[in-house]
Amino acid sequence: LTLALDINTVVSEDPGASVLPRMSFSVEIWLSISATVEEDDDATVTHRGLMGVEAYRNDPFVGAADYCGKGWSLGYRHQEKGTTFEFRVFSETAGKTTEETISVKQTTPAPLAPSEWAHVA
Repeated sequence: LTLALDINTVVSEDPGASVLPRMSFSVEIWLSISATVEEDDDATVTHRGLMGVEAYRNDPFVGAADYCGKGWSLGYRHQEKGTTFEFRVFSETAGKTTEETISVKQTTPAPLAPSEWAHVA
């Protein structure tokens, strides 16, 4: 486990100098959500982070030509249709597009109730 307040101590322009996992890894967390449930409009919903380390040049959601992402994250969206958890992994390869990002999403049948504990693994 690496904890850092400065992303530059975790990732580097040189992939060999990064302390990101190079093999399989897993993420597990217990959480409760106190955020307000939002409408089912994916264009305006707030994407909230739970844990991870991400670094990228330019915005990966705008489709910039020289996009370069690296790292991983676990986040969520809290909407009327349910609470969606998303796990993302970025490569350290320069010049790639967002299609290179691995993303796994899971939505609960209904939004989690305030102070209800959930286990995500």
